Amino acid sequence: MTGVTVTNSDNSAYNGVVSYTYYRGTSCTGQALSSAPTDAGSYSVKILAPSGTTAPDGEACAKITINKASLSCPNSSSPSHVYTGSEISSGISCPSGSIADGQTSGINVGSYSQTCEPDGNHSFATSCVASWSITPLTCNAPTAISVNTNGIITWTASSNCPTADYQVKVANGSYATASSGVDKKSDIIAATGTRSISVKAIAPNSNYNDSSAGSGSTTVFAVTLTAGTGINTVSGAGNYITGETVTLGATINSGYKWSKWTVTSDSSTFSTTQAYSGTISGDWTLTAVGAQITYTKKEYNCRVGNYAAGSPTYIAGTSCTVSRTLAQANQGNYGTYQVCTHVQSRSCPNDTGGTPIATCWMRTTYTRRSCAEWKTSPETTETGVVNCTPSTTAYKQITCTPE
Repeated sequence: MTGVTVTNSDNSAYNGVVSYTYYRGTSCTGQALSSAPTDAGSYSVKILAPSGTTAPDGEACAKITINKASLSCPNSSSPSHVYTGSEISSGISCPSGSIADGQTSGINVGSYSQTCEPDGNHSFATSCVASWSITPLTCNAPTAISVNTNGIITWTASSNCPTADYQVKVANGSYATASSGVDKKSDIIAATGTRSISVKAIAPNSNYNDSSAGSGSTTVFAVTLTAGTGINTVSGAGNYITGETVTLGATINSGYKWSKWTVTSDSSTFSTTQAYSGTISGDWTLTAVGAQITYTKKEYNCRVGNYAAGSPTYIAGTSCTVSRTLAQANQGNYGTYQVCTHVQSRSCPNDTGGTPIATCWMRTTYTRRSCAEWKTSPETTETGVVNCTPSTTAYKQITCTPE
């Protein structure tokens, strides 16, 4: 033991062996300690000079006080941690001689307080309370955002927010809740040009923050159609997503036939197919064009070879189409007068074309008519009494062929 001096009664130095016995408290009584105290507190020590020595002083009781060591509180910088879904330690270390108490760990987002409590041998000048927090995890933005030609938007989910909902926005529109595979074609084709697509993950609870927006885009082109000469209506105009199949259509006015689709700006041919289908990769501004139907008239001679009713014959190679019926009024030799009935059964070709129709009539009885006359004023029945001599009676055939 240090700090204790033993002297004789005459104040001379005591050279004997001194023993020390330690006690809790200040009276040197009670259960003796096995060794000198080390913990903070009040103690007493009994000092004994053994008998048999020169002029012993006997024994004495001395008081001992061990003060608590002073500790400093840990840094109060309020550490912050990001939510992980698992328990997170505060990260605050209490100094040696103290133990952590209070909210030393947490799972969910929030503010926490941890204290450092001194042991019996230490003390703090002030109360040690340290604040710390867990902040929300920000969801990662969706990736691989794509749009197909049907306006279906798909994406890959946020990698760290598996239970998040999603919101989608087209161009400068408003966000709306949606799932991958949502149909947004009507919003996409509402305007032409580059159409941006934004998708963000929405925080599923207070432990998360919404993600930033993942982005994608597509391009929309316009199909503008004009009904040109001879065209009644056109179909297929509108806005289309790049790569989409566009089908054009046109109806034709009476007296016209289909011609072609032309590029409106320079009248160059775009397609000669009336019901055209193609994949769009740029704006189309087209005009549907018809052509007026005209006819070429050709005349051939044809004659009856035998006047048996309903079975006439013709000059080889003329292909004269029968459109009449012959009936005999009198049975007799050739050269007698016969009643010949001619029935006109069809007109010239209609507006959409078709198989050329031959119109035959007896030259000596009927007036020739042009193709246009046959078309606009078809003759249904003509009857006359004619000389039916087979070898001399001539017939004319007209074929009306649409160009």
